[in-house]
Amino acid sequence: MNRFFKLVSAGVLCGKSVPGGIAPLYSSSEIGTVNGYTVVVTFDMNISASNYATGVTIKENGVATAITSATRQANHAVVHYEIPIPWHGSDDVITWEYTGGNIVSEADATVLGTVTAQTVTNNITWSMLSNEQSDDGLVGYIDNTPLVGGGTITQSVNIITGTGSDFFNQVVIGDRILADDSSIDGIVTEIVWDSATSLTVDSTATVETGKTYTIIPQTPYAERILSWNDLTSNAHDFSNSFRAARPILQTVEGNPSVFFNPVINGYRGTWLIGDDYADNLSDTSVFIVYRYDGSGGNFGYTAISKIGQAYSADAGWLFFVEFEIGLGIISDVDNFRQVKIIDVPITNLAVASGEILSFSDSHVYYNGDNTDEQPTTAGTVTTTSNAEPVRIGATGFETNGQTFSGWLCAVMIATPHLPSADRAALEQRLADRYGITL
Repeated sequence: MNRFFKLVSAGVLCGKSVPGGIAPLYSSSEIGTVNGYTVVVTFDMNISASNYATGVTIKENGVATAITSATRQANHAVVHYEIPIPWHGSDDVITWEYTGGNIVSEADATVLGTVTAQTVTNNITWSMLSNEQSDDGLVGYIDNTPLVGGGTITQSVNIITGTGSDFFNQVVIGDRILADDSSIDGIVTEIVWDSATSLTVDSTATVETGKTYTIIPQTPYAERILSWNDLTSNAHDFSNSFRAARPILQTVEGNPSVFFNPVINGYRGTWLIGDDYADNLSDTSVFIVYRYDGSGGNFGYTAISKIGQAYSADAGWLFFVEFEIGLGIISDVDNFRQVKIIDVPITNLAVASGEILSFSDSHVYYNGDNTDEQPTTAGTVTTTSNAEPVRIGATGFETNGQTFSGWLCAVMIATPHLPSADRAALEQRLADRYGITL
């Protein structure tokens, strides 16, 4: 038998399939067994290709995602496709499809035909309870038009007192208070929250009583955040009905962000409130993209929490950032665990994460690193359960809680905790999204 006849018998002529060859078929696919970002695709026979990604489309929740690598394995019927880690873990729907032309059987180079979108079996172990991203999901409250107060005000020297229902709920420092007859006209410089009876303005006046008034918002407080919506299907949105306490929309390092000011309304600061979820989590991960502005003092560090007050008799947890980052889990004042990294930079956006593997094992990471973390424990944490809402930018503000000072671009809570490879991959995806170098 000559060489030409041998090649034809094998179904190959000049490297192309000929009648008689057997085409490979797609068999199955899964994600989560290797890690949370590797799609494992299996065919019914050994295959080869010049580039295993050519002609392949992988979608996350119906949207095409990047394929960062495509590598055939030692078992030549298996290809690993790496993609950016899905945002929502086990809740994400991943599909794999192929338009044909590049993948062939290893035996006789018969081409794999078109494969319509196939659902990838999702074996990822974790899912996002909530996912807030500043570039998608912010609802602004645009106060560019004056707001007429629902009542009357009185000014004596620099102090204005009010009887209207909107007076304290609607005013923030920097707003202009203007009586309808212009007899009262001043910029708010201080709000006395603990007495809830007066505010200070920058202009003096003789006693003017019973004046109707208008609130004129001042830059940069004109665009206050009404809601920060959850991008998961869980609908754990964050909002605040008090205009005075709402954070504002700003840009930080080219990204839209939520700016929290701890002293905009006295010690109470600004915050957003969610519902009562993420309770008693003994196995969870928390991620934020943040920049601390350094002005918070003792009240400027709580990024996200589920606790009434920090390190009090209340059970709960909080994730805090300032010149340090830390995660606290608390049963009561005598039973808590805190782990933190001190002396972190505050001059740029960063990715910070905290994870609770159990009530006795927790960790924090700054831009993917936890080399210098320092744990402190007291007693034994047996529960962090409470009836508090999850808050972004504050702990229990109704009394003497701590607030946040700076910008937040992302806040995410997952359960159970992410495996280390998935955690690092999600930190990198957040870094890529907001232009951060890890």
